[in-house]
Amino acid sequence: MKKLLVLSLLSAAVAGCSNTGNPEFRAVDYAPNIPPIAGSLPYGPQSKGRYRDLPAGHTFNREFIGSFGSRVSERYRVNADGSLDLRSRRISPIKF
Repeated sequence: MKKLLVLSLLSAAVAGCSNTGNPEFRAVDYAPNIPPIAGSLPYGPQSKGRYRDLPAGHTFNREFIGSFGSRVSERYRVNADGSLDLRSRRISPIKF
């Protein structure tokens, strides 16, 4: 009976963890539709078609400091129309 109670409490605690919160709290994202955060290049309407001079398929990295003081490293890919796809994001704390 005790094992069943402990197992049910543990499963309830794990079920409470979700991946739908603020994207800046997740440490690593490798998904097709990563939402941009403040500081990302595709954040806002001004980024559409800005990168037409780069060849389609070109990838590059960008690092910046996030809104909570963490280091954010993002990897982008340029589409044929000059827009960007956010391919991955890594968030790590800044070590002093």
